[in-house]
Amino acid sequence: MYQDFQEPPFQGGIPSPSNGTSSAEQNDPSSVLELVFQHIVDCSIECPSPFALSEQEGNETETRVSVDVLTGGEGEHFQVVIVLRIEMMKDQKPGCIIELKYAGYFIIKNEDEDMRPFLLYVNCPNMLWPSVRHWVRIVTLECGLPGLQLNSVDFTEILRKKIKEAQQSNT
Repeated sequence: MYQDFQEPPFQGGIPSPSNGTSSAEQNDPSSVLELVFQHIVDCSIECPSPFALSEQEGNETETRVSVDVLTGGEGEHFQVVIVLRIEMMKDQKPGCIIELKYAGYFIIKNEDEDMRPFLLYVNCPNMLWPSVRHWVRIVTLECGLPGLQLNSVDFTEILRKKIKEAQQSNT
């Protein structure tokens, strides 16, 4: 069952692999980042103007994609949820809106605590993203729309925005 998690407060910035750790610590064979399970938590498709996208006349279809990442967990067990919203519009008419929440359950062991935000907001979503792209393509094809192929996402930029928002809310 999906749970809404409180975002943990960020301290500092995005860690770099060379932030005081030796190369032996970075390549610790006992460190683990394991994807245990993944699934669609929720998928919603709305078509307020279903014929707008099929009309041959007019402007090209405009597609807006927004992506967010939610995390939660403690100890060695974590949940990462990619929250995706896609709006397809033609001539300012919303043709189709797809909302998808896709979760992965991870085990993280023997990692530096400072690296945890990077692992949860960048590495874990990057492991889930190919499946998210696949499901979006399948869903759009099954709806009779042209199959939507999503581009890669810079999850590091999403983490930067979350850090900036947390810093602004603390001031």
